[in-house]
Amino acid sequence: MEIENMVEDEMPKDTEKSNKKSDIAPLKNIAFLSRVNRVETQLISIIELRKDIEDNCHKGLRETFAQHVYVGAISPSQALIQYSTKLFLCDTRKILAEMFYQYILYNFQNFDTYIFNNKISIYELALMCLDMPESGWTPEDGDKDELARKVSDILVDKSEMLKDYFSLGIDADGNLYSIPVLIDDYVPDPRELPFFVTRVAAEVDWNTEKECFRTFARELASFFANVPKESNQNDKDWKWITEHVIYPAIKQCFIPPKRFINNAAILEIANLPNLYKVFERC
Repeated sequence: MEIENMVEDEMPKDTEKSNKKSDIAPLKNIAFLSRVNRVETQLISIIELRKDIEDNCHKGLRETFAQHVYVGAISPSQALIQYSTKLFLCDTRKILAEMFYQYILYNFQNFDTYIFNNKISIYELALMCLDMPESGWTPEDGDKDELARKVSDILVDKSEMLKDYFSLGIDADGNLYSIPVLIDDYVPDPRELPFFVTRVAAEVDWNTEKECFRTFARELASFFANVPKESNQNDKDWKWITEHVIYPAIKQCFIPPKRFINNAAILEIANLPNLYKVFERC
């Protein structure tokens, strides 16, 4: 069965949202706080993960992203921005994966929800994943049917926690029926759902609370970081979403980590005064 046929029609069209907006220290009145009636978590693990984000912030990059001017998108995964006299090439996917990770931790237990029109079998999604070359499956890994059922069983077993904390809805029969809203007017690429559910079952550390929340947040953020090249979001294509949804959110609330200096997430490709000097010599 084609992924598009199974998944695309099931992706959410409507959202359940409330109207109340609240604050959360230390990031106050920023765009990525959801509008639900907020629950302030007392879990030390989440508080520590948030502090890790803040302690690791690169102030220079924060200024660059907060004050940038959007120039244009090259692809769903690359865009150009300008800060001061400098032009930067941004890896949109890397930036989104980090920003959504931050969003998930700061909105822990406070997500708006996308409800699917029809439930999607996690078992079928896992089978799709295992059938794809990108999954890296080999016969030594075990029978695909058994592995897919194990994926479904793991997520059903963790479903109460995933729903309460992250608005990821999974019913007792192993069907996925909701995902969280991370930013308005944005739905991730539905073709990535098979990989997402399989990776959550395989890669999340379910043994300790802090690592469970950290690794799940990373997997959920990675799923959401896939900007769909073909979008049915109110007839808005990926270029519109990149310009009017993604980069405004990055500008307002992204906390760039120090490792972004060296991981090619943002690269300076031109300095305008130097370009002017070149033109003057021509």
